[in-house]
Amino acid sequence: MNYLRAQLEGDAAYVISGLSLTNANYEQSIKLLKDRYGQNEVIINVHYTSLMDLTACSSQTSALRKNYDLIEKHLRSLEALGEDIESKMLVSLIMAKLPKDVLIHLTDQKNDGNEWTVQLLRDQLHRYISNRENADRQSSDKSDYKGSGGNMWSTSQVAQFDSSTTTGALLSETKLPQDHTGRKNMICIYCSGQHWSGECQKFPTVTARKEKIKGHCFICLEQGHQQKNCTVKKACVYCKQRNRHHRSLCIKKFPVENSSEMAHSVTEP
Repeated sequence: MNYLRAQLEGDAAYVISGLSLTNANYEQSIKLLKDRYGQNEVIINVHYTSLMDLTACSSQTSALRKNYDLIEKHLRSLEALGEDIESKMLVSLIMAKLPKDVLIHLTDQKNDGNEWTVQLLRDQLHRYISNRENADRQSSDKSDYKGSGGNMWSTSQVAQFDSSTTTGALLSETKLPQDHTGRKNMICIYCSGQHWSGECQKFPTVTARKEKIKGHCFICLEQGHQQKNCTVKKACVYCKQRNRHHRSLCIKKFPVENSSEMAHSVTEP
């Protein structure tokens, strides 16, 4: 009874405050607390309501992590209370709390034909946020190193890197570390920056991007074959066309021409 009182505070402590400190009152205290707070139906409804009231987050990594942790807390609590959390309603509810660009990337990573489940969505979202956090930490480490006066490369090496060929950039991507699913971490195919290729600002137009990877397949971005021989069957997440182009080269999503920089355009395959 003494230990129980020490663990309670606020309203819960007030519920048993009138009972004297004896062994005989311990079972009575437990009964009073269960009557007040042990109603599973009420607790379950609170978790569902909290999920529905959760604000849709921004695309910032920290905001995504915060929302993910809150969603996980409620899902695990519901599962512990005997609720079936593998329902289509919860899939839609979780997706409604994520920004559109994140949903596009998650859908792009999902195999065609697979339906979303709560577990698949949780796994994909966890992997995506972890990759972003790792990329942010790497960028931060590089910034700290440069700020401390360190210099990993000579000026000539930096110049050589900046002027590297497309082939070199593509080869550097194939050597990136992979996660346990075999997917590469997000590195832009066009500028080798730490972001998705479709978010590249250095090469913002379809024309500029095709010019950058001229000689490579515009569907899978690999070298050694043309679009007509490409075996990749994944549909573009923006226009839904299959076996036509990589998602970062979709003319429905990205501008085609940049007349101030490009003298000619590259024909859409």
